[in-house]
Amino acid sequence: EQIVTVSKNSLDLYELNFDNVDKENKLEIDSEKGELYYEVIQEYYLTYEEFEKTQKDIDVQSSITSECLVNDMVEQNIKVSNTSDSKIYNGMVEISIPQGCSVKEESLSKLETLGYIEKYEYNYGKIYLYLRDFEKLSVKVLKIEYKANYPETITGGLVRCYDYYNPDVEGY
Repeated sequence: EQIVTVSKNSLDLYELNFDNVDKENKLEIDSEKGELYYEVIQEYYLTYEEFEKTQKDIDVQSSITSECLVNDMVEQNIKVSNTSDSKIYNGMVEISIPQGCSVKEESLSKLETLGYIEKYEYNYGKIYLYLRDFEKLSVKVLKIEYKANYPETITGGLVRCYDYYNPDVEGY
């Protein structure tokens, strides 16, 4: 157990780190006087090399335009490869929409019309592309377009691809 004290805006903030916790634990928080505000969080970190070793079934590569002005078109090019040993019958590509951008739906309907995806859905934060019968060793190249609502430097655009019924088969 390690205790770290930080002062900020005349408030004392305390951080408790519990290392090497392997099983379910109970935490009891008690304050003798006044109100106590707290947050319990979990943090998990892998180096890039360790992360790369976990990515074996689906390879995902993504690039996105980074600088833009209001109303600029922003392109995200995604290449998804099924490197697993079997066909993925119900694949899902989950794309985080970059903040400050809105989805150009025509780019999604074009992917559907050309047969690259089975169907698509999106909301304010994510795009979901459904892949049917994603053959082993095959590659899908997907182009998503956004409209920039603000002048900005784009961050985000995370892409996760996985087998819907076997989420252990995935790639980022």
